[in-house]
Amino acid sequence: MKLGIKMTKKAENIAENIENDAEIPAEVLEAADEITLQATGANARIEELEAQLASSKDALLRSAADHENTRKRAEKELQDVSKFAISSFAKDMVNVMENLERTLQAIPENERNTPLYTGVELTRKELTNAFERRGIKQITPQKGDKFDHNLHQAMSQAADPSVEPGGIVLVMQTGFILHDRLLRPAMVVVSKGATGEDAHKVDTTA
Repeated sequence: MKLGIKMTKKAENIAENIENDAEIPAEVLEAADEITLQATGANARIEELEAQLASSKDALLRSAADHENTRKRAEKELQDVSKFAISSFAKDMVNVMENLERTLQAIPENERNTPLYTGVELTRKELTNAFERRGIKQITPQKGDKFDHNLHQAMSQAADPSVEPGGIVLVMQTGFILHDRLLRPAMVVVSKGATGEDAHKVDTTA
């Protein structure tokens, strides 16, 4: 009870001093300064923690993005391995396909009803179907098509008034692609125009 009265009286005295513009007690000023310092320190600590949190969040987001990019690259590499693992074998089978086609062309017209011709033709068709299932396709440009160094290899140039400069005049050998990767370019003759002037020359490097 006495303590309560003491504190009340002290509070009344402080209020009275303030009202009368009296000097504020030193202990009150010290306490206020201490509180101000603590508040300032607390605010600085809060700002520091907020900065650390923002930095940690940014690092986490970058790490997550890097992880996602790494995962996508790994998936792409795995897909490429799966798609193109047969590249060497496909090139060998392309030669087999061409040998079958040469054999068919070499058989005279009057012998194309024989079991030999039928057997070779069936083998060629089955190989063609196997190519399609594995994503192997022929590159068969037509006369007049524009030369594409990504798909064609120019073996020579020729003057041909019926074909625009840079167009294909003749296909010497068909090409092949495996999915979107070139196995072998189509070998072609490219037009240099009707006159064969140097101005009509095109870039035929593959």
